[in-house]
Amino acid sequence: KHTWVFMVAIAGFIDLVQILADFLIVGLIINTLLDIFAWLIFYVWFKIYGVNFISIRRGLPFMGAGLVELIPALNALPAWTIAIAIMWITTKSQIATTAVAALKARPGKVPPKITSVVK
Repeated sequence: KHTWVFMVAIAGFIDLVQILADFLIVGLIINTLLDIFAWLIFYVWFKIYGVNFISIRRGLPFMGAGLVELIPALNALPAWTIAIAIMWITTKSQIATTAVAALKARPGKVPPKITSVVK
């Protein structure tokens, strides 16, 4: 849980820096470099935690945020924060769905990791 909160906080900080950089003349250069850096950081971070980008529910917000942030007028929107929050919600809902299915299939034989997610 703390990792997701930290991810959203970092995404919010990146979006805040981009909003402030938009008011400066160097915003175009800084924001482009910051977007590339943010995309790589979040991509690696999600892959470490085993998040799959194949599904539309996760791939579309992540790729969409990267594209929106590269457009100069739109990069003031909090696209990274929204995308990370959407990915948090969809990942947690998939884990919960898997846990419920495992509990229904074998009530007494659920792995401890899945059981802790349900509690």
